[in-house]
Amino acid sequence: MKGFKLAKLLIASLTLLVSIPRPGIAAPNICGDLGDNRYTNFRDNGPGKRNRGYVCFVVKDNPNLKGVLTLKHLNNRGNWDILVGTSFDPTSLKVHNLINYQNNRGSVDELVWLPGNSHKEYVVVAFPNSNTPSNACLVFHRFNNNEIIGQALVEALIKEGIRNIFRPNNLNQKDKAQFDRSVSVGFSILTRNNLADIGYDAVLNEINIQLTNLFGTDSWLLDFGVSYFGNYIKESGKFLFDKNMRCS
Repeated sequence: MKGFKLAKLLIASLTLLVSIPRPGIAAPNICGDLGDNRYTNFRDNGPGKRNRGYVCFVVKDNPNLKGVLTLKHLNNRGNWDILVGTSFDPTSLKVHNLINYQNNRGSVDELVWLPGNSHKEYVVVAFPNSNTPSNACLVFHRFNNNEIIGQALVEALIKEGIRNIFRPNNLNQKDKAQFDRSVSVGFSILTRNNLADIGYDAVLNEINIQLTNLFGTDSWLLDFGVSYFGNYIKESGKFLFDKNMRCS
């Protein structure tokens, strides 16, 4: 009888050891994996009707690609906050080693960037804070930041070459700006696939022109900086800005 109790104690101890979370992630079977270019829907039934008070997922960083998490509120009654860290304790609801990020208020959609410097796993935890039932979804995608840098550099150098060869030297600031607009529109028409991208390029070029007037220089470095930053934001927010992306 004593041996039987000892065996039961040994089995219970082994079960406890197996169930202990491995370092860096949440407890097993608590958080599902969320792969690249994938999304998941979740619903909050409101105070008093919540199952766990959170939903969580595991995503994997990549040193060669920039990972972005997009939280989309699917109605204006929702108020979800997300925390991203290297581990999650479902008992205390604490996320450890947090990525520095400020949650938006209310039903404003969210963007969180992974560091992009390792193959480390991160736990993403979404907490509902609304007083009414609401739906939301989480999207995870990656993009190649080096491609954006290379594209911005090539475009800036090509435009600089066109300015040096074809733009007259005696133009005033207004005529220079008009020349640059024409070059930018022509370049966009030749290289972009749709009107939305052409329009976005026109906006970036207008920002570049205004900065040129402000700083009194039309250096290709300014062109490169505006193009890179603008396209970085566009790639990061490809699901945030897409009103047709309803996670269905």
